[in-house]
Amino acid sequence: MMGFKSINVMEKENRVTNIKVDYLNWDSTFFGLKVGKVDISLIKNSGELSELEESIQQLNYNLIYIFSNISQMPLLEFKKMMPILVDTQIYLKMKIPLNIKLLKYELVTNDNISFMNIRIEDLYKISDEISLFSRFNNDPGISKEKISGLYREFIDNSLDRSLGKGLIIDSDNHGKTIGLISLDNIDILGKEIVIGVENSYRGKGSGKRLFNKGLNYWQDNGVKEIETVVSARNLNSLNFHLGLGFNIFKIYNIYHLWVGSYGS
Repeated sequence: MMGFKSINVMEKENRVTNIKVDYLNWDSTFFGLKVGKVDISLIKNSGELSELEESIQQLNYNLIYIFSNISQMPLLEFKKMMPILVDTQIYLKMKIPLNIKLLKYELVTNDNISFMNIRIEDLYKISDEISLFSRFNNDPGISKEKISGLYREFIDNSLDRSLGKGLIIDSDNHGKTIGLISLDNIDILGKEIVIGVENSYRGKGSGKRLFNKGLNYWQDNGVKEIETVVSARNLNSLNFHLGLGFNIFKIYNIYHLWVGSYGS
């Protein structure tokens, strides 16, 4: 139940800064905390930032992800709180090429995974390796076990289609799953949620095969442009995507702000 004070806080938040802290239901459920996200790229001066900090203290969040345009690094000067810089993320996009070599694909979901002889353990192994590049690894308030569980949850949610449309996989000659791509599309915009290849198979063409299968899916569904996000620390992934034809369209610094006694 929202009390009178909470309503006033939200009114103040919108009136002073026009920057809204968005409640993240999925993250809050997974971590067992109240988690929010705020994009401060529209803040123009330190006064507005101080007003936002004041509002955050009254909103009862435990953890807030702060997204800041990379040019704003000197601006992030909260007086009472200490955000942690956890990652620099590069946003990429590309148009669906007209002349592409299409590869047959099949979306893997909970409806057909048992018929395709795909072992969930192989999918989890790949997700564990992907998680090593997660921004959450740079937050001392989050355990390695929790991060691994987070990425395994991505796999589960891809399979039940609560996150995206499903998985496309790549297999070796023995049928073992060696790579996966989780993908989504809304109207003409496609999204590569995550792509990964088992360490011992990297550099052997699996990643490109996966992506070309994804291109076939997106093309079949009327997608004209694809977007994805890559950590600046993951140079192999960045170079892989640039080699596919992606272009950088924005770069954000991501901060984690623990409120109160959390994260200490």
